[in-house]
Amino acid sequence: AYTQALRSPATVAGLQLATGKINKAVALNPWRDIYRITYAQVLLAQANQVAREAKADTEAGQQEQIQRLQSFLKSSIEQARAATELGPENVANWEALGSIYRGTALFAADAENWVIASFSEAITKEPSNPALYTELGKAYLLAASRRIQSAQNQDAATQDKLKTEANSFIDSAEEQFNKAVALKDDYTPAHFNQALAYELKGEIDSAIDKLIRMREFNPQDIDVLYELGTLYAGKNDTDKAIEAFSTIISIVPKHANSHYSLGVLYERIGDIEKARVEFNKVLETNPNNQLVKDKLNSLNTANTSENTETEAEE
Repeated sequence: AYTQALRSPATVAGLQLATGKINKAVALNPWRDIYRITYAQVLLAQANQVAREAKADTEAGQQEQIQRLQSFLKSSIEQARAATELGPENVANWEALGSIYRGTALFAADAENWVIASFSEAITKEPSNPALYTELGKAYLLAASRRIQSAQNQDAATQDKLKTEANSFIDSAEEQFNKAVALKDDYTPAHFNQALAYELKGEIDSAIDKLIRMREFNPQDIDVLYELGTLYAGKNDTDKAIEAFSTIISIVPKHANSHYSLGVLYERIGDIEKARVEFNKVLETNPNNQLVKDKLNSLNTANTSENTETEAEE
């Protein structure tokens, strides 16, 4: 049953099948921690499926969606916790528990505290693993970004408090990334997240410099290129942003996010035809993307208005 669960496709029907199979495996062998972790991951995947569903038309339907989401999240956490109880010395269990908590962060206000606790415990089991320090650092960044987001639309005193907390979490994150790099100086995830920490602090030039240095070792790293493009776009350095996103597309032609970003940039500089081409590229792989459809409709409407005005002037 366990092997069959692993082979199930990541579709709604596939996840339902996997849930049934892994539930059976757990019932037959409840003391196997790996079964519990797999069960937790399947349940979290089902929660994400519910979160991606179109919003129900009725209040009752919406409430049912919320209840299903909460049920999957609760059960996922319960199974991951059970794994750590069955195998408390197994670092993989604590790492998985941290990942499960991180997966619930969008839906639970205090999830980052549990992520931090889980990866901190994992480090005590395997202190020489740079990946664990990096994951702990990412948890601190999550906590920081939540404080920064929460500070919006607050009174001055509350903003100052939240920003102070955010800065403290960022400092903790950087400490963990530095520990990871000390263990493995070429550990890319730690370096990349150091750049994200700079970005959160508002040190955009430092973040860009870090990413540029990373590209020297791996010029085709998509994540690095995309983050570079995003930072350049935020600085209104449009040419460099376009170059970064175009490089991604030369490596991964159907990279929808890069096509979308290029569309936005071309629209910004008034090259409507190129913007339209890029947005249409997004629809080739994401035909139901309403945001992109709205963008195209807006461009077409604006273009029609300009043509009408030109004809009137003639």
